[in-house]
Amino acid sequence: MEQITAFVSSTLEGFWDLRSTVRYELEARGVRTMLSEESDFPVSGDVGAVEDCLRNVWKTDYYVLLIGDQRGTVLGD
Repeated sequence: MEQITAFVSSTLEGFWDLRSTVRYELEARGVRTMLSEESDFPVSGDVGAVEDCLRNVWKTDYYVLLIGDQRGTVLGD
C-alpha cells in the first residue's frame, strides 16, 4: 500500500507553529506531509516557487489549507 501524502498550505507568517503541529500530527498517523519551508520539499529549479508548489500539490492525496487574515500570491486576474 502506498503512503498517503498531504500538502499543507498557508501563508508562513502567523502559521509557523500550526504548520509544524499539523505536520507532526499527520506524520504520527502515517501521512507524509509536504511543507514548502522544509528541507525535504521537492524543488525542480526550472520554474518559480509558485509553480513548484502547484506541481507538488498535484502529487499529493490531500490538500490542507490554513486560512488566516493575510494572503499570499494571487494568480491571474
